[in-house]
Amino acid sequence: MPFWNLSIGLGIIMLDYGEQPVRTETRPEGTGETYGARDYAASFTVASALTERFSFGLTGKYINQKIWNASGGVIALDGGIFYSTPLKGLRLGMSMSNFGGELRISGRDLDSTVDPDPDNENISDIPVTFQTGSYPLPLLFRAGLSYSMNWGSLGELMLVTDLLHPSNSTESVNFGAEYGYAGIFFLRAGYENTFEHDAINGLTLGGGIDYYEPGKSRIGFRVDYAYSDWGVLENAHRFSIGLIFD
Repeated sequence: MPFWNLSIGLGIIMLDYGEQPVRTETRPEGTGETYGARDYAASFTVASALTERFSFGLTGKYINQKIWNASGGVIALDGGIFYSTPLKGLRLGMSMSNFGGELRISGRDLDSTVDPDPDNENISDIPVTFQTGSYPLPLLFRAGLSYSMNWGSLGELMLVTDLLHPSNSTESVNFGAEYGYAGIFFLRAGYENTFEHDAINGLTLGGGIDYYEPGKSRIGFRVDYAYSDWGVLENAHRFSIGLIFD
C-alpha cells in the first residue's frame, strides 16, 4: 500500500507434542488411551514507514494452548518502533511483546466426582469441576542499538546490542557483531543473556551466504548457519535456506 507506506503480514506458529499414552497411579503402564497437546499463535501485523528515518509496527495475535480436552486462549499485542539516527550507521529500536490478558485452561477434563466425606456412606460421587488458575503472558520489553561501519573494499562491520527486560526473569544484555564482504559472505559472533540469573546459554557463532543482484537477477538464495552454546543442554546447530524473489 504505497500511499501509506504500509506493509501487512499474516502469521501462524504451532508446536504439536504428538500423542502420548495416558497413565494413572493404578495403571502406570497405560490405560490404552492417548492424549495430545499443542500450542499455536495466529497473528496479523501492520507496519508503516512514516518517514525515511522512523517506522513502527503493531501485531495483534491470538494464543491458544490445549492438552487433551482442556484448552484456553488469550489475545495479545506486540508493538515496535525503529529509528535511523542522523549519525550515519547508528540505528535504534524498541519493542514490547505479549501485552494482553491472562490465560486460563478449562474443559471437560476438569470435570470429576469426589467423595466429600468418606465416613458418610450416604454421600458419594458428588459432581465437581476443578478451577484452574489464570496466568499472565510473559511480557517482554526490548531496546536495541546497532552501528554499521563501511570499510569500502574491505567490507562492512556491524555491532549490535540488545537490552531485555522480561516480566518473568531477570534483565539481560545480548551482544553481537557481523562482518560482511561484498554483500555476499558474512561471519557472525555474539554472546547472549549476559547478567541474566542462572543463564545457561551464551556464546553464538555463525555465518552465511546471501547471493542476490537487484536489477540483474529475479531470484537469489540465502544460506545461514548458527552455533549456540547451551551449557548443560550442550550445543545447538541451526541451518536455514531461503529464496529471494524480485
